[in-house]
Amino acid sequence: MTNALLKITLIIFLNLLAFLSIGIILGALFGNRAQFLVYSVIISIIPLSIFLYIEIKKTLNKLNNISKNNKKDEGNTK
Repeated sequence: MTNALLKITLIIFLNLLAFLSIGIILGALFGNRAQFLVYSVIISIIPLSIFLYIEIKKTLNKLNNISKNNKKDEGNTK
């Protein structure tokens, strides 16, 4: 569980850093830095939300499998 949280945090940080730097470079080239920062943050939300959905779904499936295995073990001990 901690490994998944660490991976999610790292991906969020790197994703925002990459898109913010792209926005700063484009803003410096075309003169309107604030507008490109806003666009870069909006664009970074899309892949970030897709990644978070996939990671949360994987984690919930793992927890569900662990729960099913624990119920099977309880049934065997009775």
